[in-house]
Amino acid sequence: MSPKDFDKARSALAAVLDGIANRQGIRVVCGDTEVGSEVDAYSLKDVELRGGGGTDMGRLIQREADQPDKPQLILCVTDGHTPWCEDVGIPTLVCITRSSTKTPPSWMHSYKITEQ
Repeated sequence: MSPKDFDKARSALAAVLDGIANRQGIRVVCGDTEVGSEVDAYSLKDVELRGGGGTDMGRLIQREADQPDKPQLILCVTDGHTPWCEDVGIPTLVCITRSSTKTPPSWMHSYKITEQ
C-alpha cells in the first residue's frame, strides 16, 4: 500500500475505534503475509500500522477466523491487490483504498474508500 492508502486505512480505523464503545478494546491485526502487530485498541494511537507489501489478506482473515476467541466481525482495509480466502463464516467488511481488478468474494461486503 502507498502512503496515501495508509492514510485512508488510518482514517477508516479511527472512525471504527471512535464509533464503537468497547471496554475490552477492539482487536486490531496489521500485517502483510504475516502478522506485523496485534493489539486490543481503544483509539488509533494504540495501533501501529505495519506491513511491507506482498499482502495476503485472505491468509490474515483465515488466521483470525481460526482463533479460539472468534471475532464477531472482521474489518479488512486493503488496496485490493491481494488473494482472498474461502468463506470463514464471520461477517467481513472490506474497505478498499483504490481501484483493483481483484474484487473480494461475494460473501464479503466491500466498500471503496474515496478521496479524503
